[in-house]
Amino acid sequence: MGTLAGRRLWTPITRWVAIALLLGASSRSEAGDAPRLAPPKSTPKVVSSGARSIPERLVEEALQSRGAVAVARELSDLVGARPTGSPAAERALVWAESRMRRAGLQQVRREAFDSQAWTAGGVALDVIAPAQHPLRATLMALSGSDQLVEGEVVRAGTLEELQALQGAMRGKVLLIDARLERTRYFDGFVPVARLHYRAVQGARLGGARAVLLRSAGTGNHRLAHMGNVEPSRGEPNIPVLSLAAEDADLLTRLSGVAPVRIRARIGRHQLRGHRDSNVVGELLGWEKPEEVVLLSAHWDSWADGTGAQDDAAGCGIVLDAARAWTALSLKPRRTLRIVLFGSEELNGAGAFAYATRYRESLPRHVAALEADSGAGAPIGYLLAGTGAAQTLLEGWVSPLASKAPATIVTTSLIGPDLVPLQLAGVPVLGVAQDLSDYFEWHHTAGDTFDKIDPAALSLAAGAWSALAWSATAANETLPPPIPPRF
Repeated sequence: MGTLAGRRLWTPITRWVAIALLLGASSRSEAGDAPRLAPPKSTPKVVSSGARSIPERLVEEALQSRGAVAVARELSDLVGARPTGSPAAERALVWAESRMRRAGLQQVRREAFDSQAWTAGGVALDVIAPAQHPLRATLMALSGSDQLVEGEVVRAGTLEELQALQGAMRGKVLLIDARLERTRYFDGFVPVARLHYRAVQGARLGGARAVLLRSAGTGNHRLAHMGNVEPSRGEPNIPVLSLAAEDADLLTRLSGVAPVRIRARIGRHQLRGHRDSNVVGELLGWEKPEEVVLLSAHWDSWADGTGAQDDAAGCGIVLDAARAWTALSLKPRRTLRIVLFGSEELNGAGAFAYATRYRESLPRHVAALEADSGAGAPIGYLLAGTGAAQTLLEGWVSPLASKAPATIVTTSLIGPDLVPLQLAGVPVLGVAQDLSDYFEWHHTAGDTFDKIDPAALSLAAGAWSALAWSATAANETLPPPIPPRF
């Protein structure tokens, strides 16, 4: 998951500013909607079975089949880490197309777009005074590389401390030692992500030699959490390293003894143009096929770990929804479009490309959802809206109150790949999943399938499937969303 209130601000804040420009700009993505399927000759009538509503049946199907778990395991274990432009990325695309067809989706296709591929060089980081220790760190994508950096460390743990260092960073190495608090929502991540963003910008402008960021994670496993930085726009592109939490603690303790100096040897990274793809499939609506409910995740990951929670779990959720609808012979009133986005982690280019390709039909997108919050159990619902939108959503989720909390959280950001659609006026919503353990392993070598709780993921898959069904079946559609705020 690269959001601010809903998914990753670790995707840089100003990336979303560019989306507004993108929606009015040209792109090499092929324009226009995909070819439409002919609507069914008969009009199926879908009714609930006995005392169980369709949303309840979908939750039961997800729990009994555990299909989302099987899909997540395949992508995580058989494809593995799949950074954009890697050989595994092509295997992931082939896998996604095959899995969509097995789930019963129609008009399965790749939709190509221009992106970039980034490969990191090696990193060797050591504290050299007042003691000598090797440190665990990883280079943040798109930051400076191919350098030998040595310098004295200056530390900040809050925005106020960072501001106090203005004028004192030149020639130094800036350490941001801000702890990420464990919470069930993204509210623990947001302030840390904002501080990281401002620190990198301030260090570039202030003449710092490098930045060390305490990893944005809750675990103590001496793992560095991967991510990216906003590309330099004329400022010096200094190295930005994510530092294991234990090593950030070490540098802070040493700074109480004497001035701390570090040395970093950073290998050359490779950044190149790359032609990537989203993978798309549909279940055509029987009454309003021109109206679209988008249910999405992203297939790519960073090179560390196997991308199990981020975002093999999300791929399992959305693909199992299609499988479940097909297995239960449910025909959606509106078209369900499943999209597995590419290039989400590095630059969000897949989301940009989708918004450009379908620009003319975005007014007919009645809802957009993105499963990119790991494998935790559902704890409520997320909505970029209030008033009438919340009242409508309350009616959709009430049948599941016995299985998933019906709490609705209003937030301006729900999923990073949804922001272009949200800016275009498409209603966005989602299932809030328990993030208590999400940042334990997020973007680390520890994000592997063994961290997934099958029961929790299956329940979450049922909640997402039921929510998407309600959006396709509702007599009334959601009003436009509140705008994203960063």
